[in-house]
Amino acid sequence: MIKRTSAEFIEYCKQEKAVRYLFPAILFLLNVGLKSWYLNGRSIAGDEPFTLYHAQMSIPSILAELSKGNNPPLFEIMLHYWIQFFGLSAFSVRFLPMLFSSATVCVVYKLGIRFFNIRVAVAASLMFTFSNFNLLYSHEARVYTFACFLACVSMYSFIGLFAYPKSRRYFLILSFSNILLAYSHFFGLFIPFVQLSCCLVYPQVRKRMGRQMVFFILFFLLAYSPYIRVLFIRFYVSAKAGTWVAPVYLADLYRMIPVFLNSGLNACVAILIVAGACIKMFVQKSWLCFSYKILVYIWFLLPYCTMFTVSWIHFPYPVPMFIDRYLIFYVPALYLSLALLMDDLYQGFRLGGLLCLAFLAMFCFRFHLGYGSGRQIEQVVEKVKALKIPGAMVVICPIWFDLNFTFYYEPKYFSDIDEEDIMSRMHDHLRKDKIYVVYKASELDSLALRRSSRIIYIDNKADLSMPNNKIRPLLNDLCKLVDSTRFSDDFSVYVYESLCK
Repeated sequence: MIKRTSAEFIEYCKQEKAVRYLFPAILFLLNVGLKSWYLNGRSIAGDEPFTLYHAQMSIPSILAELSKGNNPPLFEIMLHYWIQFFGLSAFSVRFLPMLFSSATVCVVYKLGIRFFNIRVAVAASLMFTFSNFNLLYSHEARVYTFACFLACVSMYSFIGLFAYPKSRRYFLILSFSNILLAYSHFFGLFIPFVQLSCCLVYPQVRKRMGRQMVFFILFFLLAYSPYIRVLFIRFYVSAKAGTWVAPVYLADLYRMIPVFLNSGLNACVAILIVAGACIKMFVQKSWLCFSYKILVYIWFLLPYCTMFTVSWIHFPYPVPMFIDRYLIFYVPALYLSLALLMDDLYQGFRLGGLLCLAFLAMFCFRFHLGYGSGRQIEQVVEKVKALKIPGAMVVICPIWFDLNFTFYYEPKYFSDIDEEDIMSRMHDHLRKDKIYVVYKASELDSLALRRSSRIIYIDNKADLSMPNNKIRPLLNDLCKLVDSTRFSDDFSVYVYESLCK
């Protein structure tokens, strides 16, 4: 039997085909299996109908419509062709984001095994695989998992270019992944921001790949030039008018970590691991040495702290942005950072190794396949269909619930799009069925309410988003409340009968 030192074993693992190819394939299939299990377990809701509705439009219309909002068009364009092949069911449209999330674990593993060791690769991959947070967004027909995949590819190629500055392959992958990322989500621009910051701050990076980064900037600006004007306009509008994201408090700097680590207990253990590894590095003075690890730490810490600071400090025009979905591009770096710190703590310190194993066990133990499956939009619509007798009227508030409702109420209405006035046909169809989406009571016809045999009111947190809508007071004056049902996500369905018999 051949005996190997620890360093020799790690080098052997890097060269072994099973470690390089079989393990990533197993991780990918494991992620596909776990994330497909409840893929259809919750209703299409939130911003998903917005994405699906626009993805059905022609490519020029997608580009024109999305340039008016805060959603770059790349993912909707991809989804446009995906829907043409696989349809508009909840399972089919979520399968694509699930595939990107599953593929991301291969990049995380590859980054760990290529630039560090197998312990780091396996630990980070396990955290990514059994993360409730990543499971949740793999079940969203939204851009987030695709952008997370591109962010990991970009950082892998960035570290690769630092290791091999003359590599054209790493340069091209870095350039194209960042361009695709910028066309996928505006906050993906923090990834090239991280890379440029590393190049400016660390002489080691600047010396090895400064010229390559200059070429990258020129190439990136040229490729992104058609959208730079849109970026500045959207930032100006968001800064001037504000966004739906609330400002944060200092405690939120910690409160986000349990979201990424499955529980508050895991977050506390992670803090102990970070503290222990930092003490060890300080004693051994290893923190003075620049390495690939620094690039991984910066990948998480710089965007995390920057986005928190921008959201926390009230500038003349505040732009809050510190929410979990906007941080998804940097969460793999958190797992890699913890894996690196655990590896540092493990070496020469058995108790530290036990602590790290306990942390991984707790992390996996708190994984829940049905995590985030509480949305009940489909159940709300089925309830309304059952209650909607001839002559009944349906009132929905606020108006932005129209896409959510129509997706389940009548898919034909959802897919009948007038690209000149994109919501008009859908609203016409709904009005013919006596379904009205409104902001406030003044938009309702009091005479029509009195003449309706039944009024069904879908309240999607209307008093929170539209505090002066006055719909329920109007219905209470004109009609008699006979039933009410409350669903998850603060949905309520009220049933009124007309007082005019």
